[in-house]
Parts: sequence; structure tokens; C-alpha cells
Amino acid sequence: MAEPLILVCVSYVPLLEGGAGQVIDAEVLQSPEFKAKLGKLEKLQECVGVLWGIEDGKLHPVLLHDRADEIASHLRLWSEGKPEEWFTLHFYEHNNHLAILLFPDVEKSIERLKLALSLQHIEMKDEIAKAEARILCAPLVYRSKPGMGEVYGKNRNNLPDEMRLCMIKTSDVEGGLPREDAVEYPIGTFKVKRNDPFIKSYVEPHFE
Repeated sequence: MAEPLILVCVSYVPLLEGGAGQVIDAEVLQSPEFKAKLGKLEKLQECVGVLWGIEDGKLHPVLLHDRADEIASHLRLWSEGKPEEWFTLHFYEHNNHLAILLFPDVEKSIERLKLALSLQHIEMKDEIAKAEARILCAPLVYRSKPGMGEVYGKNRNNLPDEMRLCMIKTSDVEGGLPREDAVEYPIGTFKVKRNDPFIKSYVEPHFE
């Protein structure tokens, strides 16, 4: 009896290139070279700060990142031009710290992988449909130092159901404010979740 098929679904990882359904041999996946490459890309998930903007009277976070322009472009490409349909904006509080995460829809990632594989390997479509899928992802994240910030602290109990998210290059910020010529990269308007237990393991170990 054949062993059940197990898939490793690489969901969102900043600037990781590759088409849906691209197959990577298990040996390559475990190789030091691939792990080193993935490790470098995973480090790109960390945003170094957050500013707060107001548009039409509504507050929204602006994440600071050295490669904000590249990540904003890659996010749109990865999400097929519809990041709002592929991500949720999470606010997670732990031990007087705040984490803001743009977390991918892992079920949708698995569905996309299985569909692509089924189209490539029609003879295995039943096995692929029943296959167990394990998720690998590195969501874009900002983790605060102790203290959650004055702006968030004043508004934490009144977060809207949806919130706009933008990014800006770290080099375009001086003295805690954007420079006059700073470019803001809009990502989208996302559904908001707060303290979702699903992302606990992605946040709390970093705040211990």
C-alpha cells in the first residue's frame, strides 16, 4: 500500500519567487543551500517600525522596511493583484508588546497549490486532493519593544473591522516622521483581527 502523499505548501515568504504548483524535490528542500536561501528571505519579514497615518478620518498603520517598494510589488504579484483576498491584518498583544502581522490565508494557499498540481499531474488528482499539506510561511510582521505606542494605546479598543495598510522605506523617515519626498506604498485594505489564537506561535516566542 502506497504511503499517503504529503505536500509542503510554501505560502507567503517575502520576495520568494516561484510559480504556483512549482515542485521542489524533498532532498533540495532539506539541503543546506535551500535552507540558507529561505532563511535570508525569512529575515525580510521583519519591519523595523510603524507610523500611523490618517485618511478620511480613519487611522491606518504604515510599516517601515528597507525594501518596502520591492515587498509591496511582490505582495501584489503573489496575491494575483488582489492582496485583500489573500491576507488578513492582525494585531496581537503579549506582555506589553504589540505585533502587527499581514498573515496569508493558508487554506487558500493550499487550494492554489493543489489546483496547480492537479492540472500538471492529472493522473494523480485524487491523491493530490486527499494529500496532507504542511504550511511554510513568513508573514510580514512588526514587533514592538516593550510598550505598544501612544497612538495604538489610545485606539486599541476601537479598531475597525477593516484597515488600510501601507509601507514606507526606512531611509525615507527622519526623526520619526516621513521626509517630504517620501513615497508611501499602499498594500490594500484588509480585514482586521485582534489577538487571534491561530497566530500565537508566530508571535509569543519572540516576546519571551
